[in-house]
Amino acid sequence: MNDGFAIARAGLAIGLCTIAAQPAAAQSMNDKVWAEISFFKPAAQTAVQVEDRTDEEPATIISLEDDLKFKDSDSLPSALVGVQMGNGFWVYGEYFAIDRESRATIEREIRFAGVKFEASANVLSDFETDTYRLGVGWDFLRRDNYAIGVSGGLHATNFVIQLEGEASFAGATTEFVTRKRNALAPLPTLGVHGEVEVIPRLTLRGKLDYLDLTLNNASGRIFNGEAMLLYNINDNIALGAGYRHVDMRLELAKQDWTGSIDYQFDGPKLTLKVGLR
Repeated sequence: MNDGFAIARAGLAIGLCTIAAQPAAAQSMNDKVWAEISFFKPAAQTAVQVEDRTDEEPATIISLEDDLKFKDSDSLPSALVGVQMGNGFWVYGEYFAIDRESRATIEREIRFAGVKFEASANVLSDFETDTYRLGVGWDFLRRDNYAIGVSGGLHATNFVIQLEGEASFAGATTEFVTRKRNALAPLPTLGVHGEVEVIPRLTLRGKLDYLDLTLNNASGRIFNGEAMLLYNINDNIALGAGYRHVDMRLELAKQDWTGSIDYQFDGPKLTLKVGLR
């Protein structure tokens, strides 16, 4: 992740150096094709529960930040591409990933995937997420300097969690164990979005996505919100600063993961946008 962050930062520096002296013209909201690289520094709150169907005792709802001493925040890059399709329609795709790990001496008993880590056990843990967002938007109201629309799409996150340490299993004596679980959570979303040219070169945009859905082996709720100011340096380059909030709540009854995930992160982001007309 650090390599990706360095590459994104280098791209921003190159963009600034090569276009700083060029004149500004039309605004980025008129781009036909665009790509964005963002630096995101979210603060996270994460709670997970992983049951074992053969275990009579309920699994612990584990706070990664409080119980396993994960850092509250991390830095990561994200990438987004979009294409105008005509008649107000456009499509987009986005990807970002968070990989967090920690080693901690736990302060209470933790039951996870059929094993029991006693208080004072030394536990090595890892939590990874890969998020893919695909969607279609429609600007039902669009003028030269503003647009308002709706969108629909798919927000799919693959969660992986692993705990390692001395634990007891099925009443046996304590031994070193590794337990790993993963789950893919694809959730459809519906949203609204808008953007307006506040003054020449400066565009304000925002979007909100939400859905609460129950399926056969899973139920979930997702909220995604973002606001950003973009400064258009010229026809093709814009720099942005904004804030993003994501809140996911999942209840799972899958073969590899029975339990729940409560995942929230929010924080500031910086964006380099390149567009073509």
